[in-house]
Amino acid sequence: MMEENNGTAAEPSKKALKVYCNEDSFKRMNYLHQASLLLLPAVPQLSAIYSRTLRTVAQKQVLRLSPSLKRSLCRICSTPLVAGVTARAKVCPWRRTHVAWRCRTCGALRRYHTVSPRALAAMLLAPGGGGPAVAPGGCGDCTRGSRRRRRRGKSKQGKCKISVSNKSKGKNKNKNKNQNLLQQSGVQGSSGGNSTVTTNDVNVTGTNMEVDVAPIKQGTVTRHWFYENLFSPTRDFSESFFKLMMASFAVVLAVVFVILTATVAGDLVITSDRVTLSNNFFHSEFDLANPCIDVIKGSVLGTGDFSQSPNVLSTPKRDSLNRKGIVLEMNYKTLLGYDTTASSLGASSSLSVEVLRNDTSGSTVVVHNVVDDPGNPTLTSDWTLSLESTSRYMDLSVVVQPVTSTSILSSQLAFYLVPKSIYTLFDDRGVIQMMDSPGRSISTNGPVLNRMYALGGGSVEIWPSGAAISKTTTFSSTVADQLMRTGFHIISIGEYPDCDNWDLSQKWQDAPELSIDTTMSWTVAVQIYASEYDFPSSMAPEEDLECCFDDVRARLTSIYGTAVGALVSYYNETAGEMSPTLATPSHSYSDLYNFYDPDTWFCVTSLLYSGDPFLHNEARKLVELSGDYILETGQIPHHFIVNEPTYIAISGATQTGPNCFWTLAALEYVKITGDYEWLSENIETIRKAVSFLTNLISPNDLVLAPGPLWIDVFIRNNYTSDTNSLLVYLFREMAELEIFLNNPSAADQLRDYASNMASAINSLLLSPDGDHYITQLNPDGTTRDFVDYDSNLLAVAFNIPSSDLATKILKRVDAGPCTHARATYVSEVYYDAANCYNGNTGDSAVTMGRIGWADAHARYAVQDATTFESLLLQPLVNDLFDSTWLYERYTCEAKPTHNPYYHEYPETLVQLIHEVAYGIDLGINNITVNPLSRTSYYYTMGTGSLPVTISYSTDLVVLSNLPGDGKKYFTIGHLHPMVYYKLVQSPSGITQRIEADVEGVVKFVAYVGPGTTNTLSC
Repeated sequence: MMEENNGTAAEPSKKALKVYCNEDSFKRMNYLHQASLLLLPAVPQLSAIYSRTLRTVAQKQVLRLSPSLKRSLCRICSTPLVAGVTARAKVCPWRRTHVAWRCRTCGALRRYHTVSPRALAAMLLAPGGGGPAVAPGGCGDCTRGSRRRRRRGKSKQGKCKISVSNKSKGKNKNKNKNQNLLQQSGVQGSSGGNSTVTTNDVNVTGTNMEVDVAPIKQGTVTRHWFYENLFSPTRDFSESFFKLMMASFAVVLAVVFVILTATVAGDLVITSDRVTLSNNFFHSEFDLANPCIDVIKGSVLGTGDFSQSPNVLSTPKRDSLNRKGIVLEMNYKTLLGYDTTASSLGASSSLSVEVLRNDTSGSTVVVHNVVDDPGNPTLTSDWTLSLESTSRYMDLSVVVQPVTSTSILSSQLAFYLVPKSIYTLFDDRGVIQMMDSPGRSISTNGPVLNRMYALGGGSVEIWPSGAAISKTTTFSSTVADQLMRTGFHIISIGEYPDCDNWDLSQKWQDAPELSIDTTMSWTVAVQIYASEYDFPSSMAPEEDLECCFDDVRARLTSIYGTAVGALVSYYNETAGEMSPTLATPSHSYSDLYNFYDPDTWFCVTSLLYSGDPFLHNEARKLVELSGDYILETGQIPHHFIVNEPTYIAISGATQTGPNCFWTLAALEYVKITGDYEWLSENIETIRKAVSFLTNLISPNDLVLAPGPLWIDVFIRNNYTSDTNSLLVYLFREMAELEIFLNNPSAADQLRDYASNMASAINSLLLSPDGDHYITQLNPDGTTRDFVDYDSNLLAVAFNIPSSDLATKILKRVDAGPCTHARATYVSEVYYDAANCYNGNTGDSAVTMGRIGWADAHARYAVQDATTFESLLLQPLVNDLFDSTWLYERYTCEAKPTHNPYYHEYPETLVQLIHEVAYGIDLGINNITVNPLSRTSYYYTMGTGSLPVTISYSTDLVVLSNLPGDGKKYFTIGHLHPMVYYKLVQSPSGITQRIEADVEGVVKFVAYVGPGTTNTLSC
């Protein structure tokens, strides 16, 4: 503004004149912003248009908006970001501490670093939109300058002034800061509960924001971030006409939007032949012409863009009933057998659509009078579709009622799907999985459905949400353009005559007829999830997805695509068992199940790491079955032939592996679940299995092994490096269990076994050239040596060699031409037919997931993150993302070989991420979080009310709901060396101050269990 000096008006500066020339633009942007905030609660679409126009004006006039204003608007859809209303604000500890703002309108995510509590509070409580207002260490408008001053040691935080410039980027010179402050209206903001946005006679109620917008008053100067940055100096001319035009324009647009949203509002679109419900995560369409749900798509990251997401519902080219997607069906008896009617035949004349709710919280719509046959209806139904604005699933409720008294065979809600592999989980029975079966189906009657999901070309899930579902049919086909690739029926009325068997055709003609009348009704209520990726989106916590999407995708694809699919626990003859491969439709190993060599151990561990209670129960059954057949000598079955145990490997060898890996599986179950009651019931069986191994210990402190540890075709016996290396680890784990059970003498004995065995390995099994351990030592003093990679990597993993020797061993292993074709090759020297049982050389020139597991733990022992990530983990992750399911082995040329759809490599991935990349060990006495290749992550095991949660960064570690009870010893690594951390235990309220050691390790004792949280912050 003009300054007065001795009664004479001073000449304006050149800068002021340049600002004056854009006064109208500043005024326009001011009113656009006020209008945007005013209309946000009532008409958010119009609010976004005003904000977008504001940006356009600034761009065309080459005007600089302050960072605080730009950050308060979504960069994608321009909606003003208000925490709790239009955006979700969350303080994230990973990477560098920051605030993550996710727009609830378009799903866009932005992160803004913060280090100052004052800055953080300003970001969350900034007036006028609630968006992020400041950058770290400053006011948000002088970020670059303040950084320069900090580099020079001349920080001026707290003394920043705000200026406006119309110069292009890179030429802003604010020499006279705050010289030409703008005339402004009084704007005040505060956080609170319900609040009001007012201007003159308008009153709109919202949430989490309170803003009072008053008319502009000349000569008023207030300290407000928006006005200090966007108003220009005011000259004396009338504003009434401009105000009137803006107000009129706003009213007209508001009326137009209200009219439009009466028909097309938010996430609900209704046309003459289609109803569409959609939010950022889920998209569905109901076909009114051929009544059914024929489109379902998902966006697991909530982008709202479904253009690249597959439709998981089948839309066949040819079907006499026009069946597709989700459809109501009825079976009835005919002279020749039975026939079927379906709602997709056509719409009845009385079909109607009723909108029960359509607002910012979500939409609910009812499609009335959907009949099974428009020409001669027997059943009518009302379909209620409900989708919340931020939900990953849609609620579907179908209420069916007869329109006449008659007899039928069945009524079912049918789901015809595109994904190739289907998984049906039953609470009191187990798992059914099938893919690529030539038109077969299996029906159930009695077992209660836990959930159904299908994947392979996207994924879809069905969760019961109403009455228990106990009658189902699971379908599998081989041709995608027929009625379905996979399918699922929820049978409301009817008794299928031949349950629990796979049939090539339905046998409803043999089912009894059931009488129905108009007084009857039945309801099917489910929740439907969908995703464009091959894992169930219901099992993916939002925090994990935002932090570590690839890790989450790899874990869940491996667990729910392969580990669950390997279970054959539904069938009576194989209850509590798993197959090495999925059913495609047969299993590659025919009737052979539950190999603890170490197949079933890998499966048990992966199921436990899911945190899914249903899968925990399945893991328990896998452990119990083999434990029930332990011999008096303590020997665990090697595998089962159907439901009969055998103690000899397929090759004919007697292996130590089953006892080793069954014991580790039992210990893992106790550690992850904290099921100490189960432990008390099975501890003697566990001890008996370990005694079988300790009885093999010779006077030289090595085990005299009767056969190989885990490669059953290789001839390895006597004092072998593979069995003895693993037993060092096993005895240490058992010692921890005995300490937990207050049995110190047994713990000391087991520790002595481990210590003496490690010393004997170094003294008796080290090769003459001193860079690896030999294959075996015979009682007569002779040796065999194939430079086995598996046994040498096991030794390094469990810290048996010295650090210098470990370096030499890894150098020798890494020098192999095929070592890391994939994780990891078997040996340097080829096992020919003479050195394999029955001359079987099938595993002599391949990689194995189990050796990859040993390799990863060896890299963890020497802290070699580069090799782990680049040669072990990432190649497998890439293969999994490309194929979803993996082969049994890889050749030296990295080509998949042996059996497809094999369980081992995906389950190896689950363990590598959990145990090595994230460095998590939830021990029975000790908790360790010491990641090898992650500097920050958010890790959730399960999605229940109290899942195990570990949030890790170098500045903040939060551990919640860890398994067990009482106190445990904690070791947290890779923190800031020699820095003090504050430990807060909840709910006890115990607070400690702990200093990290020179290696950045913090150790403490704290309580664990459901409902507990331990927070470590610096």
